[in-house]
Parts: sequence; structure tokens; C-alpha cells
Amino acid sequence: MRTPMDERHMVPLETTEGARTAASGSERVLIGLALLALFGAVVIIVSNLVGVDLEASASTSPRPSIQATATPKPTRSPAPRRQMLLEPPELNTPSFEPSPEPNYQSYWIRAEEDLAARSGPSWDSAVSGTIKAGSGAMVNDAGSFDDGFDWVSLQAPHGGSWVPTRADGRDLVTRYRQEAGMQSGWVAGLAAGPGGFVATGRAAGPWDQPLDVVLASADGAGWAGTGDWLRAFGSIQGSSVTSAAWGPAGWLVLTSTYDRSSNATWIHRSDDGLAWETLGRVPSRWGESLSGASLVASEFGYLLARNWGYPDGTWFSADGVAWREMGALPGPRGDSTNITAIPDGFIAWSYTDGYGLRQLVGAAFSIDGRDWTEVTGGPAGEQPRVAAVGDRVIGLDTDPADGAARLWAGSISRGILTWRRVPGADAAFAGGLVTALTSDGARAYAFGFDRATQHLVVWTGDGISWTREALPAPFEGVPSAAAAGPTGVAVVGSRPTMRGDNPIFWHRTQGGEWQPERSPIFEVAADRPRDCGTPPKDLFELQARDRISVVGCVGSAPITFRGWSAPCDWCGQDPDPLFTPTWLGWGRNSLVFSLLEGREGADYQVLQAVLPPSLALQPEWVGSWVEVTGHFNDPAALTCAYDSEEAGYYGGAWVVNDCRQRFVIDAVAVVDGP
Repeated sequence: MRTPMDERHMVPLETTEGARTAASGSERVLIGLALLALFGAVVIIVSNLVGVDLEASASTSPRPSIQATATPKPTRSPAPRRQMLLEPPELNTPSFEPSPEPNYQSYWIRAEEDLAARSGPSWDSAVSGTIKAGSGAMVNDAGSFDDGFDWVSLQAPHGGSWVPTRADGRDLVTRYRQEAGMQSGWVAGLAAGPGGFVATGRAAGPWDQPLDVVLASADGAGWAGTGDWLRAFGSIQGSSVTSAAWGPAGWLVLTSTYDRSSNATWIHRSDDGLAWETLGRVPSRWGESLSGASLVASEFGYLLARNWGYPDGTWFSADGVAWREMGALPGPRGDSTNITAIPDGFIAWSYTDGYGLRQLVGAAFSIDGRDWTEVTGGPAGEQPRVAAVGDRVIGLDTDPADGAARLWAGSISRGILTWRRVPGADAAFAGGLVTALTSDGARAYAFGFDRATQHLVVWTGDGISWTREALPAPFEGVPSAAAAGPTGVAVVGSRPTMRGDNPIFWHRTQGGEWQPERSPIFEVAADRPRDCGTPPKDLFELQARDRISVVGCVGSAPITFRGWSAPCDWCGQDPDPLFTPTWLGWGRNSLVFSLLEGREGADYQVLQAVLPPSLALQPEWVGSWVEVTGHFNDPAALTCAYDSEEAGYYGGAWVVNDCRQRFVIDAVAVVDGP
């Protein structure tokens, strides 16, 4: 492990003891008095530095700004810098008790008879309107009532009023709660350490029962982990794993727990990624600002940062228990900060946030997470990628002028990171787009695809010279994350369905081949459920059903329903020109449907649909009750494409699977009501 005294970094000079004659008695007295005075001064200084890191506040030689001289030196953030210790786990053990809060999730009801909407949940309340039999209403269960009438709160129509849903032992309404569909698993983070890999993410399962996981592998070929990982450290409901990193104290993982009143951030430690202990909880006075924080690590320690909305809320620790606030980074300030770790330090990018892409306004570098210098030049853009090979730092970004990949070489000297462009080094990346970059210290691996052919590619090199080869044909999806270390290289591929990526880990063998994991640890979330039930017979059932399950079960078979065809602003716009085929894109040839008529119908849409070229939009179809027949999974969906770099990051399968879920209208007829 390198230390801050590595030959590439500033090495403090040490004084050597010279020869001199023995001190006299009077000199010894003076020296003793001087030492006593010095000791008293130190006591006073320490007593005044409450909450200040004494090591970080030690006296140093003046260090000018990077812009002030041709040989800039690192500058410390202004003192004082706050410190925090994690609260021991036994003081604040996460609770498994269910929240007593009522369920405020909205859903639709259909009145089976005329219902009087009342100003309160009682029969004595004033009547504010009527919901006719057969009509719909958006409601929520805003409380618990023991009067046997099961009152619900109306959102529309007659928002703020109440209606009973039972009387005399019979149901007055039919409820259409949203069906909880399955979601694909996904990998949130992948990191390498001396003994292997750790990945964080979410297992495949129902949308309303998210299950975050922490997985470990020695070589990337076989993975292990438990589906109830969070149960040992926090409530399943309202808990999530945010990130993991390897550093001096081993593996650290962050989990966040939250409810309607508070947020908490917990930190856990492991030597092997399988057996974990809870180090403690971030104190409540900082818990809110660090909720959902990210964690990165180098050989010198860990950085804990809230990337969004708290650009200065970044903390450093060598052991994961005692943390010191970094303070403001040098250089221009943005709205958010992204931090990347390399073995020799940390790179922070500061962004301004607004409509469209984020704008990079500044960057900074630190060897130890405490002393930072401003970085000028180098990789930019919304998501620059950085790795280290030997003594060289590698940066990859995209030229904003033509979208071409650009390669940068960086060097560290006296705590300063300096970037330069390498002539000719970009040639290997011509026509390609890089989506992941990693390094094992001796070699770098860049993953992505060829823009023209969409074929997946891996580039291997030392940062200057690169070779380019195709990934195996069975490798699907855009490589979204990669990590490399002493035990090998791992990269995340996909098995796409309409439900998502369904990740699968690939690894590089000792022979240089790329192979998938032996037994994929993530299950595939199938589009078709085990029990399809009956097809939806009206718009109430269709809007409540999981859309992907409907497509998986019904396919392209016709579906007929009645609904209010509501006006919409975007329905008159031209479709996105980057999307093909144009007629399947949202815009001028679209209709939207609701279970409510009038103005509220536009606010409470439940289905969007497109008209094929053979069926022209008629004015009388908008603002009317209509009977519609149409289908999902149109054959043209298999030809859908989106010609943009953004779509390239997700892959062509994502565009096709989205198209399959679009409802294509076959026939429309105006009717007199629902």
C-alpha cells in the first residue's frame, strides 16, 4: 500500500541533529521555562479547538492557490471542521415494527349505486355532490373508522369530500387497487478489493416489496449473498443499500432507513463481503443531510458524500467510525458534487444543475481526503470516467462538438493532478461510446459499444496504447458497471425483458476470455406471470392491472373499453424526430383516456394510446365518451429505435420493450357515457 510519503508526492523534510557543546545550568532553566510556556499554550489552543481535527489543524507552511503561481501547493479547507462519531448500534437499533401511519396510496373505485359525497366521514355531514352509479372516483384510505361504513377520502371528483363504501353489510363500490407487478433486479454498484468483489443492488421481486442485496465473489465467476441482508440491519420497509467501498478498514456499506418523520444512515463493515457487522449510525443532526449518501474509498480512507443538494456535506474517515468534515472544495462551486476514488486519492467534480444536462463548473483533487487542490482541464461532461494504471491516471469523456471519445492522461506531483491530451490515443475509440471504465492497477478495461453497429466492445490498454475487441455474442445489454482487482475483472451484462435488465455478471478468465457467472444469482423477472387470470374487460380493470403482465398474457389480442377521451397539450405536438417508426411515438397521433369526464379527466389520465397510419384522428373523438378497441405488442414495436447517445446507454432492447407496451388503437366510436 502506498502512503502519502510515496515518491510521487510531497515528502516533508526532516531536520537532523547536529553536534554542539553541553548546555549550561542557566540555559537549562530557560529551556525548562520555555517548554512550560509552550505546554500551556498548547493546552489553551486544544481547549479552544472543540470539534476541530487537531491533525488537520497542525501548522504547515503557507501553500498558495493553484491559480496564484506556476507551482501551486495543496490548500487546506478553512478551520474549524466538524467531527462526528457513529452512534453505537445498540443505542439506535432499527425497528421492524410496521408504521402506524394510514395508507395514503390512491386508487380508483366504481360506484355501484348513487353515492352522496359528504364534507366529512359521517352521515351528518353536508352533501357536496353525487357520484352516479357506474361512475369512477379517485380515492385514498385516509383513516380508520369503526362505524362499519369504510369511509374513503375523495381526490376527484369533489376533492376533499368523503363517501362510504359499505352499508347494511353490502359493498357500495368496487375497488380497483393497483396491482403490484414484478420488477427486474439491478446492480447499483460494483467494487473490487484484494480478496474479490462486492456488488450492491436489488433482487427481482414485487414492486411493493423491494429487497436490496449485498453480494460477494472471489473471482467474479461465482456469487453469494442473502436475500434478507437488510433484515439484520434495518427495516425492510423504507430501507435501501446505497453504496459499498473497500478501504483501510475493509469493506464498508451504507444503508438508509426512512419513514414519514425521519431519515437515518447506517454504516456496516466486513472483511470478506459476506460476514457483516454494524459500526453504527450517523448522528441524527447529520442524518438528514447524509441520507442517501454515496461512499468511495482509496488506500488512505473513505469519503462519505451527499451528491445532490449538499455540495459541502462531505466527510472523511480512515476507519469508518470517526469522521471529519472536509469543508468547501477549492475552485468554482456548483449545486452538486460527484466524487471518484483512485488508489492514490480522490477526484471531485462540481456541477450546476438545471434543465437538460448538468454543467461541469470545477474539479478538485486530494491524496488523503483532507488537503485539496483545484484541477484545471481534463475530462469533463456529465459523467467523466477515471481509472489509474501504474503511475498514470486515465480519463475518458465525450467531445461536446462531435460526440467522439477523448482520452486524457493524468499525473500526480506534489499533491497536484495535471491532465494532458495524448495525441493519437483516441484512435482506438473511434466510433465508440464508453459506458464503463475500470483498472486492476496494471491494465485498464473500457466497456461500451460501437455507435454504428451497436456491437458491444471492450478496450484494453495501459492508458496510451489500446486494443479493441468485440465482447462475446451472448453478452447482452450495455455494460453498466465494471470493477477490476488482484483476483480478476468483472462486468455487468443483461438479460433484457420488459421488466428491466435482469443483470448477470461476466468475468475475464485467466486465458483472456469473457464468461458469464456459472449460476446467475439474479433471477430473471419474467414478463408473463404464473397466473394470468382473465383479460381486462374494461378500463377500470385495465388501469389497475400491471401493464407488463397484460402484455405478457394477452399479447396483441384485442381489448375493448369505454373511457373519456381527454384533451392533452402534448397530443398536438410533432413526435420526437429521433424516434422511429414515427407513428408509434407520442404526439400528434395520440389519445389519452380517463375514468372522469370534463376538466378533471385531463388531470387524471389512466391510459395513453397511439393511432396507426390507417386510422386518422377525428375531432369528435376528443372531449367525448368513446368506445375503443385496440391492442398492445404491435408487430412494429420490434422495429422501434431511438437515435441518440442517451438511448445508447440503455441499449436497443430498452426502446423495443417500451414500444411493446404502447396501446395501438384499432377502432373508435363516440358513445353517450361510461
